[in-house]
Amino acid sequence: MTGEVRDIWFRSTLSLAEITRRLGLQDVTADSENYWEWVIGTLGDVTLDITRTHTRRRWQVDTVIFLTGDEGNHREFSDVLIADIVGRLHSFVRGSVLCGRSEN
Repeated sequence: MTGEVRDIWFRSTLSLAEITRRLGLQDVTADSENYWEWVIGTLGDVTLDITRTHTRRRWQVDTVIFLTGDEGNHREFSDVLIADIVGRLHSFVRGSVLCGRSEN
């Protein structure tokens, strides 16, 4: 999968703060604007951005995780990092966890 996965997404009724806590992110900051809400934090030596719209109910929209990169560009996940994050998500996400390129 390396070179193909820029996003990991799923649906959850949990708040972004709770998702962040359950994933074990550190040094977390949170923000929002008219449409999007997001948290950014570190997992080991990578920085993750977890985002979704707050204009609809949580379970109706995708929550998307991506790696922050230089100049705001999305970076690609390694296979090892995908396995780690998806494994953590499966401990509390009831539905599907998808990997690839989100169309948000």
